[in-house]
Amino acid sequence: MNPDTGGSLNLADLLSKAVSLTTSKATSHTEHFMEVTLSGLDEAPAIFKDLDQIRDYLAETSPIDYDPGWTAGKEVSQKAAEAGWVVETVKLFVAGPGQPSRPVYKLYRSSFPLIGGKSQKYLESSLIWTPSELVGMGRVSRCDGNDRG
Repeated sequence: MNPDTGGSLNLADLLSKAVSLTTSKATSHTEHFMEVTLSGLDEAPAIFKDLDQIRDYLAETSPIDYDPGWTAGKEVSQKAAEAGWVVETVKLFVAGPGQPSRPVYKLYRSSFPLIGGKSQKYLESSLIWTPSELVGMGRVSRCDGNDRG
């Protein structure tokens, strides 16, 4: 489909021509999943075909878990559970042709990248809570050249 000629179709007609759906019966909840395949993107802008950018977009917009390597994530999850908040998440994996699928997690990290491939660790994180909500989280970082990994 050429973007220059598709402007006269209404959205319902466009989607019915471009999207197909098949279903099968799962035998258990562990087999329940949805697979999305993007095909026919030859004429799409490069940003729609860059898997790293797609992963970053999904990491920012999807109801997914914190990266297991982010230690503050465990504290956030624990505090939410203690407050009685139900935070539902899904497991999300992205793969490209000939690539293994990789899990996608929220983008929070324990360090931030520096120029030259190095990184700076956050020295401490503080969570600020009220009885009804997470107000904010602050991070303190020392950028004097120490603790760079």
